[in-house]
This record gives sequence, C-alpha cells and structure tokens, in this order.
Amino acid sequence: MPNEAKNGSKVVKWEPEDKYSYVLEVPLELHAVRNAAIEFALSGGEPPAGLNLLEEWFSNDQEVYDNTHSETAAVQFDPAVRVGSGSLSCACDYELRCHLGLDEDASVTDAMRIDYTRDLLEEEWTFGGETIVAVATRSIEDADGRSCLIGYFEESHGQAGVVCVWEGVFSDHEAWETHLKSIGLHRYNGPEEIPDDAILKIFNHNNYYISYWFAPDCAQRSIFHGSSS
Repeated sequence: MPNEAKNGSKVVKWEPEDKYSYVLEVPLELHAVRNAAIEFALSGGEPPAGLNLLEEWFSNDQEVYDNTHSETAAVQFDPAVRVGSGSLSCACDYELRCHLGLDEDASVTDAMRIDYTRDLLEEEWTFGGETIVAVATRSIEDADGRSCLIGYFEESHGQAGVVCVWEGVFSDHEAWETHLKSIGLHRYNGPEEIPDDAILKIFNHNNYYISYWFAPDCAQRSIFHGSSS
C-alpha cells in the first residue's frame, strides 16, 4: 500500500509533517538583524542595515518555505482586493451589454455595473492575478519577548508554484492593514462584503483600461506609442 507502514499488526497511514508555525525561528547568525528589525517596526526611524539579509532568509530558507507552504498555511487564504488594478477580465460596458443581450448603443446603469462586477469577482475569487491578492503574516520575536510581523504576499508563479513575496516588517496587524490600504489593497472575505462604491470603482478602472486599449482607434494609439519609443 502506498504511503502506508505496518506498526505491529496495525497499518498506519503515513502523512507528511505539517510544519506550520506562526512564529518563525530566525537563525542565530541573524539575531542582531532580527532585533534591529523588531526595533524598527516598533519605534520607526530609518530601516536598519542588514534588513535585506532578513528578507533573503525569509525568501530562500527551506524551513520558512516548509512553514509557509504547509497544509495549514494552504487553507489560510486571506484575500485582499486591489481596487485600482484594471485587470478584471470582462469588466467593461461592452461585455456587460453582451452579457445582458443588449444592443451596443443601449444605456447601462451603475446598478447593472455593480451587480455584474460582483458576479465576476465571485467567479474569480482566488489569487493569482492583480485584482485578488493573497496576503499573510508571520511573527518574529527577540529574547525579551518583543515581536513584530513580517508581511508578505502569496503569488502564483506558474510552474514555480506559490511564491511568498516579502513586503516588510510591521509593528502589529493594525499597522499591516494600514499599509495594505495605503497601496490600494482592501481586505474582504468575499465579494458580498465589498461596498457598492468600491465595486463601481473596480468596474470603472477596468472599463477605462479596456476602452483605451480595445477601442476602434486602439491600433492608431499603438502605432503612435510604438513610433515614439
């Protein structure tokens, strides 16, 4: 039997160890950098020298990888919506009219746009693109019990799988949330939680982008940009 082992007369199914832990164990040689990072996150000021070493460790260490890619971590999908991404497929007036079976010159309302965009988000509610971003944190602690968060994004990199991309160190979850909002990411558990005004902003960003690049005179604009580069 694959993945099974005999223990006396009992057959025990083998399962890989789940190496999830919210607190990361920083190696001894990086303790000074860890402590400086915690101080920076808690007190502010200039980023400490060597912070890039902590980022390199987080990005490349096998134990960190086993933690962030553990079975427990895999089910902790924590989505954020990038309201101004302009990358939600089909969110434009043209596709909305096609979806509703309307003539190309028929008028559409904001209520139609909101309902349609929310349905699109429901279909695409997973990470991997620019609109839905998976965000996550881990904690690091010093010998005195002081701690800070490492904030990161989970990105799908094709055959490379899910890659955890360092975003920085933060004093607590409130500081992490503030940072996310400052870069246009808003936390919602599902499309039904997104306010109508944010849904409409998502639609309008996409509608502008699609209208610009795929309008009838798009070819002329492409030629113009190409000749000027």
